[in-house]
Amino acid sequence: MKTLKERIAIEQAKLDGANIEWIQLNGLYNGWRDFNPDPDAIFAWHDCDYRIKPKLMEFWVNVWSDRETNLCWESKENAEAAAHGVPGYIKSVKFREVIE
Repeated sequence: MKTLKERIAIEQAKLDGANIEWIQLNGLYNGWRDFNPDPDAIFAWHDCDYRIKPKLMEFWVNVWSDRETNLCWESKENAEAAAHGVPGYIKSVKFREVIE
């Protein structure tokens, strides 16, 4: 159960346009779900838990013929530009964080 301060922070974040997720406390549904984007939607704190939807970390890594990898890049374009013309370059691979 969230403290009053945590509940206020989540409700304020929703008013500010943040994406909110919810999960039922009784376990009827598994996993976090997107909360109603309607700014007037009412939170059911006694039945559900809420959180600000985490932003997934994403980055690109270059893969080389010797299976080595190197620095992380913020975009595919930056990764490919860094590898352009370098012998042994195979491809750039996007990695995305998984939140359980």
